[in-house]
Amino acid sequence: MSSAEMQKKVITARERQYARYGAELTNSIIPYETLIQLSPIDSTLHRYLKEISIAYHFSNRVQVNIIRTARTIADLDGEREITKEALSEAVKYRGHSSMVSI
Repeated sequence: MSSAEMQKKVITARERQYARYGAELTNSIIPYETLIQLSPIDSTLHRYLKEISIAYHFSNRVQVNIIRTARTIADLDGEREITKEALSEAVKYRGHSSMVSI
């Protein structure tokens, strides 16, 4: 992907976030409660995150950052919901490439 294509993707993802939150707010700064209210994760993804967090001793703060990152990945991919692929990718960014499958 070229830099121009990536820039367009990022701009589109930010516009999605602004529309979702009703202001120029992004996933990185929105309060956690608002993030979960507007972008809930389903029970399968919640169970997956819980299992990974127990296995790798992820704190609540790390789990919140994973959800924020997954929401951003989903936005970049044009997804309305946080997908299992987005959540898995976000976990991998924590440095754990061999994760429990969803």
